[in-house]
Amino acid sequence: AGLREKQKADRPRRILEAADPWKIARAIRALKPYRAWDGLDRIDVPVLVLGTSRDRLHDYGHTLRIAASIPGAAFVDLATNDRSHSEEVAQVSITSGSP
Repeated sequence: AGLREKQKADRPRRILEAADPWKIARAIRALKPYRAWDGLDRIDVPVLVLGTSRDRLHDYGHTLRIAASIPGAAFVDLATNDRSHSEEVAQVSITSGSP
């Protein structure tokens, strides 16, 4: 399990090292005018928002803001990035996402 966990932890670093910085910069600039916050309150279908309160990569405050901005959204805190990328997500989605 130790080697597998190390390989899993090294994956994001390897991806970033292999990425073309010019393509990344272009993609980031293309997203600049996009404003998702402005339309969240108009979503009128059931939504399940999954958060990770102990994940240092993703801003938990943004996740809470998204959940609070969508009328009737359900929210589940999976705590860690590992849990958010596991089979548990499918199970939580199935059991929490039903109307």
